[in-house]
Amino acid sequence: MTQFKQAEVLTFSGGLYNLLEPELSQISILDIAHSLSNLCRFGGHSRVFYSVAQHSVLVSMSVRSDLQFDALLHDAAEALVGDVPKPLKMLLPDYQVIERRVESALFARFGITYPLAGEIKIADKRVLHTELRDLTFNEPANWDELRDFTPLPERIVPLNPIQAKNLFMERFSSLYRPREQAPEIGNYGYTLE
Repeated sequence: MTQFKQAEVLTFSGGLYNLLEPELSQISILDIAHSLSNLCRFGGHSRVFYSVAQHSVLVSMSVRSDLQFDALLHDAAEALVGDVPKPLKMLLPDYQVIERRVESALFARFGITYPLAGEIKIADKRVLHTELRDLTFNEPANWDELRDFTPLPERIVPLNPIQAKNLFMERFSSLYRPREQAPEIGNYGYTLE
């Protein structure tokens, strides 16, 4: 039986990820894809289920080619700390510290430059505006910060978790190229379901 320490998260593959010492922990891309595909955006307050994995793929497809891999993993930390709605996240400074620590460790693991390029943040806002248009009941009037980010022209068609996981893994496989400082990742025996 697995022994849990206070700050460890059990991953899909059965590993333990230490949130206080993330740089010493290991996580597979399959753990990330599985978790993100089961996390619903907007804390579940959307018209239908829509995953962080699908969101990540859309952001990845919305940036220039040299940033697509980084954009795909821009929310990878949420596989371990959850997708906390921004208004709540802003009230939890300790959570923000842990999230940044986990994010930094994951980015180092996959060879992603930290902090992320500004273009990824812009694409993230565009996709968010698109999600609000397509997946919520109405755009909040007080979200003036998004008015400068034109939604994508295409409508979002939400995928179920298995479809989102497969799409995320396909995108990862097509974009991943080992970088000098990143350890070899492998596919962990993953096959499409």
